[in-house]
Amino acid sequence: MGQEFRHFEFSCSPEQGDNFVKLGRYLVINRHTLAPVIDFGAMHWVQGAPMAGQRAWVPPLTLGPFAGIAALGGETVEQYVVRCFNVEPATFAEHWIEGFDWRKADPSPVGVALRMMYQLDYGTPDNMDQPIEDASRFDYAQNSFLWDRLKLVPPND
Repeated sequence: MGQEFRHFEFSCSPEQGDNFVKLGRYLVINRHTLAPVIDFGAMHWVQGAPMAGQRAWVPPLTLGPFAGIAALGGETVEQYVVRCFNVEPATFAEHWIEGFDWRKADPSPVGVALRMMYQLDYGTPDNMDQPIEDASRFDYAQNSFLWDRLKLVPPND
């Protein structure tokens, strides 16, 4: 890594860790379908439907069912995210993975997938706003360990 960060510890069960990887792989593999229609810089659902030509703001962790991570009947979105990923609302982990500020820096499906893998390997950077403000200096996209965790190679596009 190009910079030294301290991290807030993050823990989850092995099954929750597998869910992160499963969703991360889904996001990377389906990036060309998702990127034109979804903006991943949103921790919470934005009220109202997007207008024609606009991208929808979607919290990435809520896409788990599309990756094969089933929701339980009657479960709220928040309950689903906590059960499947151990990410509580309004926490550092949530902000790191899907914070609104990422809209300015890296709202891509690949960026979300790499932040999820980073969360699993390192936790949340204690100065997470710095990489959000200057994502070009934060080189998680070049971290081969994160790509190894996804069992994918970095895309060329």
